[in-house]
Amino acid sequence: RLASYAMYRSPLRDDRHPSFKVDTEKNLWIDYAEGRGGTIIDLCMRLEGCSLPEAILHLGKIVSGRMVNDCPRTRIDRNLIEGTNTSRNLIGISNDLPPHLQDYLTKERCIDLGRA
Repeated sequence: RLASYAMYRSPLRDDRHPSFKVDTEKNLWIDYAEGRGGTIIDLCMRLEGCSLPEAILHLGKIVSGRMVNDCPRTRIDRNLIEGTNTSRNLIGISNDLPPHLQDYLTKERCIDLGRA
């Protein structure tokens, strides 16, 4: 059986030795040097310094073949985000959300899109 993970130097900081693990079966990452990890969405939020909706939009555009640099930046109503604590809040689901992200949210994260 092949290994279900790969080790890399961290993209989050200067790293001389591989300490960044990507689990290819679970689609999760962990940076052992920081003791932090998460999903591709969490990684996108850290690398791009963006919110949850912006990260989902960013990843959806990359997967659908439309690079983010080619698209105008989506405006997020900051009033919906300001004043919230540091936990994530889903502020809306667009009908334009790619099907693979809708599947991920409903099947993997068990989020009812009708109620979200």
